[in-house]
Amino acid sequence: MDHKMKIAVVNTSDTIGGAAVACKRLVNALKESGTDVKMVVQEKKSTEPNVVSLNENFLKNQLAFFRFALEYFYFLKFENAAKINSTFSPARLGQDISNNKIILEADLINLHWINNSFLSLRNIKNIFSLNKPVIWFLHDMWAFTGGCHYSGNCNNFMNKCGNCYFLKKTSENDLSRKIWEHKNTIYKDASLTIVCPSMWLSNLAMQSSLLKYFNVYTIPNPIDTTIFKPIDKDEAKRKLGLETGKKYLLFAAMNTKHKRKGFDYLKESVLLFKKENTHVENVELLIVGKFDEQQKSEFDFKVNSLGVINGENKMVDVYNASDVYLIPSLEDNLPNTVMEAMACGTPVVGFNTGGIPEMVDHLQNGYIAEYGSSQDFTKGISWVLSHNNFNALCLNARKKVLNNYTFQIIAKQHIELYNKLLSIKAS
Repeated sequence: MDHKMKIAVVNTSDTIGGAAVACKRLVNALKESGTDVKMVVQEKKSTEPNVVSLNENFLKNQLAFFRFALEYFYFLKFENAAKINSTFSPARLGQDISNNKIILEADLINLHWINNSFLSLRNIKNIFSLNKPVIWFLHDMWAFTGGCHYSGNCNNFMNKCGNCYFLKKTSENDLSRKIWEHKNTIYKDASLTIVCPSMWLSNLAMQSSLLKYFNVYTIPNPIDTTIFKPIDKDEAKRKLGLETGKKYLLFAAMNTKHKRKGFDYLKESVLLFKKENTHVENVELLIVGKFDEQQKSEFDFKVNSLGVINGENKMVDVYNASDVYLIPSLEDNLPNTVMEAMACGTPVVGFNTGGIPEMVDHLQNGYIAEYGSSQDFTKGISWVLSHNNFNALCLNARKKVLNNYTFQIIAKQHIELYNKLLSIKAS
C-alpha cells in the first residue's frame, strides 16, 4: 500500500447520529491500518487529533447554526408536517470546503452524511470540480432522491422525483423535482464512486435515476470488536442496577418518536408477548434513547428507561445485560445497534427490511420477522427467549461480526478500493 496516500473523510459531525458513529469507526479502522486519514466535520465533539472541525471558533459555530435555522425556516413552507420527521433536506445552504487545506492535500475525498446545512448542492459541486476521485459513502437514500432520506413506499427516485408526499403542495414540478434536477446537473461530469454499507441500499442506488450510471460497491460499516464484546451477563446487570434473575428485552433509538423506528410495533409485540406467555413477570423491557416516561403506562409491562447513553462502555453493559435486542424498524440501512448487539453476543429480532436480514441470519443468531407483522415479531421474541441452546445463538451472533465486520476486514476493503481508483486516475 502506498503510505503517501492521503484520505479526507467528510461528515457533518464526529459523534452525533448513526452516520457519525459509523464514519468515525471507519476513520479509526483506516488509521489502525496505517492510512493517512483525516476527518473533516462541521461539529467536533471528540478530542481526537485526526478529526478537524471547520467551526473552530464561536463565530463560525454561530454561523453554522444560523445556516441550519435559515434552511429549516425556508423548508417550513414546503413541508407536509404530518409526514415529516426530519427526513427531508433541501441542501440549499452550506459552507464551501473546497479550499480547505486537508481537502486540497487529499488524494481522495470520501463524503459521508453531509446534511443539516453542512454542505449545499453547490458546495458538493465545488468538491467534484477539484478533479479528485470522490467516494460517496451513503448512510441513507438522500444522494439519489429529490430530498428525502428514506422514501417509504415511494419509488419516484427511479424516475425524476416530483409529486413528493413529504411536501405540502405536490406537483410534477415541485421542490423535489427541482432538487432532483440540480443533483442531476452536478453529478453529470463527477468523478464519483458510490459505496453503501448494505446490499439493500446498493440495489436502490443502482435502480435510481441519479446514480445508476456510477459504479456502486457494498462495504459494511466496521465495529471495534475489542470494545464491543461479550462480558458476564449477571455482572453487566449488576452494574446497571438490574436484577440478575430476570430476562431483558432491549430497544434502542435516538428518538422513539421517529415512526421509522417502529416504536408502535414494539408496543404491540410486547403486549402480545405478555398475553401469550404466562411467566412474564421475570421478563422486563429496557429502553435506551429519548423516551417519554408517560409512555410507560402504555406497555402494561415493566419498562426500565435508561435514557440517552453516549459512552460505548456503558452500552456494552446494556447489550450484555440484555437477552435479546429488538429492532422493529420499518426502514433501516445497516444499523450500528444490530452490529453492536451481535458483537456482544446478543441475539437480534428484527423485521425483514433494509440491511437487517444481511446481518441477522434467521434462526442462527436471531429471528427475521415478516415485515410489519407484530405477530411474527412476538414469535421471534418467544423463540429466542425459550431457545434450548441460547448460548449457541449468542456465539453465532459474535461469530457473524468477527467474520464480516472487524476493523481489519473493512479497512482492507476500503484501501483496495482507494488504490483501484487512484491507479485509474494515474493511468
